[in-house]
Amino acid sequence: MPTIPSRSQEITEDFLIVGEGEGDSAFFRHLLANRGIAGFQAEDAGGSGNFRNHLQGLNIRSGINRLRALIVVGDNEETPDDCFKRIRSHLKKADLPVPNNPLELAPRTTGFPVAVMMIPFDKARGALESLLLKAATDHLVVPARCVGNYCQCINTSTWPKTASDKMRLRCMIAAAWPEDPNIGLQWALSPDRKLIPLNHPCFDEVAQWLSDFPSLL
Repeated sequence: MPTIPSRSQEITEDFLIVGEGEGDSAFFRHLLANRGIAGFQAEDAGGSGNFRNHLQGLNIRSGINRLRALIVVGDNEETPDDCFKRIRSHLKKADLPVPNNPLELAPRTTGFPVAVMMIPFDKARGALESLLLKAATDHLVVPARCVGNYCQCINTSTWPKTASDKMRLRCMIAAAWPEDPNIGLQWALSPDRKLIPLNHPCFDEVAQWLSDFPSLL
């Protein structure tokens, strides 16, 4: 089972996934559990601007010697190439292997190799929320319809896609969870909330890549 993230916790699995924030780490923990994929530990860097510091601290972490590979995850946002370049820059400054393309493994002669996963795949604009929105829209039918009407009212067609997707998902979750409309994404992803089904086909590509990842080594 994937472990609970902590930026100072011991590395206990062969593969470490580092995302930007708590929503990212929660998504991967729950997705891995849902799909029965073992051997991965998911955590967050405490924000995209903290990637460099977090990555530089890996080598002094307890259990680092067991790490077989690192996967760094980032959002494409509106400029996929630029966002990927920023993560490459963080890796370079942390003296870690730098892959040339997303989903490719950058080997190294000592230590662990590194891969970068950019979401959505295929350089599509958006973020993790863009994937989650697809699953939530199919599952939360009535809130999705109401949010769609609201978006027409405020004309989100003029918004950047990433901002629009994040707003739509936030509104949908708030409408479907009156106990706490401001519930954080990391909590909304918990299976017992039944807000975002992680067996949705929109997550298949990510899950399959993770399942196949050990074969890249």
